[in-house]
Amino acid sequence: MFELNNRQLHISGLFDITDNYCSLINDSSIDLLYKGTNKYGSNILGSILFEDDENLYLRYVHTIISDETLHDFLNRRITLRNIISSSNTVYVVDKGYNNELKDSALIPFCDLPNDYIPLENSYCPSFVKRNTFEYVFSLKGGLADIHKAEPLIMSDTNAKVFKLLNSATTFLKELDIEHVIYSEVALAGSFQLNFEIELKEKPSLFSKNPNDIKAYFSRFLNFLFDKLPTENQDILKDEQKFSVELNSLFNELKQLYNSRNFILGDKAFEQRVIDLITYSVESIKDIEYKGYNKIEISNKLESGEVLPIALIKTDYYDSVQSKVFKPEQEDKPDEIVYDENPKDYKIQVYSLNNETGNGGAYYVVDDSISKIALHLKGKSDYHGTVYTKSLDEKKSINIQGVGKWVNGILKDITVEL
Repeated sequence: MFELNNRQLHISGLFDITDNYCSLINDSSIDLLYKGTNKYGSNILGSILFEDDENLYLRYVHTIISDETLHDFLNRRITLRNIISSSNTVYVVDKGYNNELKDSALIPFCDLPNDYIPLENSYCPSFVKRNTFEYVFSLKGGLADIHKAEPLIMSDTNAKVFKLLNSATTFLKELDIEHVIYSEVALAGSFQLNFEIELKEKPSLFSKNPNDIKAYFSRFLNFLFDKLPTENQDILKDEQKFSVELNSLFNELKQLYNSRNFILGDKAFEQRVIDLITYSVESIKDIEYKGYNKIEISNKLESGEVLPIALIKTDYYDSVQSKVFKPEQEDKPDEIVYDENPKDYKIQVYSLNNETGNGGAYYVVDDSISKIALHLKGKSDYHGTVYTKSLDEKKSINIQGVGKWVNGILKDITVEL
């Protein structure tokens, strides 16, 4: 423990968190690391120094940092020691266990005992947060910092961000998950573009909680805007240059698909991620950055807190355009293949029009299940067939039919009776 001597004068409220509080690390009872903003909009990083069990209070250090420094810390490029040591003074905050402020002081850095200076490897620890599909795109710099913006620029930026989210969520369609992207009204003067992605998946026996999709999407945006600019020039074009982070995206998407019984080859997952990156980059290439010079992307967590994900800067497109494929070069038509002869398939019918013979079924292979369209031909009435029995009894049946495969995925089966 040390006393708060040599107190220095400072602007009132400068080091106090008033908005955007977000706990980064919690030991189940107290926040060990957190961030927020003061009343002037500056970022503040709070980190614990010690806990006094006798006097029942916690001592923290509050440090004012830039947007860039905050994102460098969250992405483990700089340490907490780097951040605190770069200050001539430190702001110490004492809080009671009920979070009540007990004392605070700005003191010289040299008064901070060595035992309380973070270690050399004090990188931001890995943390797990419950992501949502609610995102905040905060315009920063220039006019935005004095709460002004040109209406047409705001409208155009809003449209570009919508296009980005639309491009980055195309994989949901392949999982048979419909979704709608809503633009939500921001608070007056905040210059934040708020978006929510609402999933329209119909509940069924095979439905799965979408939390893994939400977490994946957050990591995808982080890679797209934080990691990609510094990746190797051939990161997407040469599999020998794939980074650990990119391979992680491939594997996570594979797990996401496989858990929903959509089975593809490894190359297919790699190409899907590369396509998502390519079209997402292309969607924002024409952002003009008028009245602001960067966009901070944050995710609203299930706790209600807002967690920064990445920064989009004015030089972003220039830094990545040569790394991605040109969409016009990669815009290929769907590859559609039909079985040459009827093949054996195992299905379970879940819907069927007994007059037309059109319906839907679950395609079963190697204990994996996906949805397909079903077309029965040759009869005017399909009552009393094995297909209606499969529907009524919810049992799988073995059939022979001609499959239609789109980009390597079975989409429907036509059966001649």
